[in-house]
Amino acid sequence: MPAERSDIGVIHESFAALQLISRIKPNMELKFWRNKAGQKIDFVLLKNRQPLLIEIKTTIHEPKVPQAIKIFIKNYPETAGTIIYSTELNADVEYLCKQVAFR
Repeated sequence: MPAERSDIGVIHESFAALQLISRIKPNMELKFWRNKAGQKIDFVLLKNRQPLLIEIKTTIHEPKVPQAIKIFIKNYPETAGTIIYSTELNADVEYLCKQVAFR
């Protein structure tokens, strides 16, 4: 069995970007978010100007909401929810009454 690639996270993010871009409709925009402290969210999908957060995590072992997502939701309460893609988890949690789905 080959050793895991060191760039597997970048590969997953690139694949997700291509999939999202191929499905963009006229009422949608795809962006990313980063604050001055360097915290980031991989994708912010705006549908009718309402954000849906999408994060790609290759190594996450428990359904814990990342700090960047907490900050974003606090600053943008109109956020619809969050999807965190991971090969290891399948769970739903809530943060400030927003669904965070681990898939």
